[in-house]
Amino acid sequence: MVRAMILGYYGYGNVGDEAILGELVKWLQETDLVDEIVVLSANPRLTSARLNVRAIHRYRLDLISKELIRSSVLVGGGGSLIQDQTSVRSSLYYLSILAAAILLKRKVAVVGQGIGPLNSGLVRKLARAVFTAADYVSLRDQGSIEMLKEIGVPEKRVRLTADLAFLSQRAGLRLTDPAVAERGPIVLVVPHGRASGAQSNWPATVIQTLEGFLRNRSYQDLVVTAFQRGDSVRLADGAILYPPAASPESADQLVRSASVVISARLHGLILAVRAGVPCIAVGSDPKIRHFAREAGLPWIDPASPPSAVADAVLDRVQAVLGNYAAVSESVKLSSEKMRERAEAGMAGLYSLLKSLR
Repeated sequence: MVRAMILGYYGYGNVGDEAILGELVKWLQETDLVDEIVVLSANPRLTSARLNVRAIHRYRLDLISKELIRSSVLVGGGGSLIQDQTSVRSSLYYLSILAAAILLKRKVAVVGQGIGPLNSGLVRKLARAVFTAADYVSLRDQGSIEMLKEIGVPEKRVRLTADLAFLSQRAGLRLTDPAVAERGPIVLVVPHGRASGAQSNWPATVIQTLEGFLRNRSYQDLVVTAFQRGDSVRLADGAILYPPAASPESADQLVRSASVVISARLHGLILAVRAGVPCIAVGSDPKIRHFAREAGLPWIDPASPPSAVADAVLDRVQAVLGNYAAVSESVKLSSEKMRERAEAGMAGLYSLLKSLR
């Protein structure tokens, strides 16, 4: 009997991570190679109800130990789990569970991950040991591969893939005629709640600038959304705007209705590219820069003064709308490339699961 445990940042209501988990569970179920799936989650009841799988709390170490012993394979499923820019403790949590599985001689696969930044000597040392010993490692961008290479993981141990959200077959390219699509709303996905300083100042100015632009386009709206509860924008008058938090399903629907998506969240960009919707990246996080570069998207540095960021966003929006059909076609080509990469990157996990039967 093959039992798979899935490790990730699940149960917190983050659109990107929940989308990744949904696609990974669906992929595992469709292989017919896994008899039981258990997910580590901050909200096991919600995860179980949403995906019809078993889930245990991510901080119940007693239950995690018991399930690891019963499991055949531990799958580190997507996201940016191993990075110490926001938390050393978080990286140590994930690396410790991966290391425990290796010590228990369970199969370990890390799929569709983004790695880094890694600044802590302890995190770098443990990451080198874990990723060198893992049975299969696929990373979602070249920057992550370079990060592992930098800390001493042999490059031959790692395969380039794409974000697991691109595995979706049901959420393919939208079929809307470009002449209709370009009249859809402009969607702004705000930064995560941890953003501070320059990272949190620009959205209010961008909102003001876009609202001014859209006054002459009565058929078009600006929709501001959050990809996790608690994400917010401090407006010019000091008030705090808490945009409605999307679910993976509602986020996908909103993105598909958009003419242009402007996103400070990685998965705002990924959902847009997946659907073939023109999008603009705003963010200093390496994962956003890496994806923008590989997908051929315009990227804006939010460290610039807010007025400069807003002017750059407006310039990009006008450039997209002025050449909409061609830009849409370019994004569709990027979507197809990423989908092929994502599917190819699962071949190693498929072979690993097959060896357990």
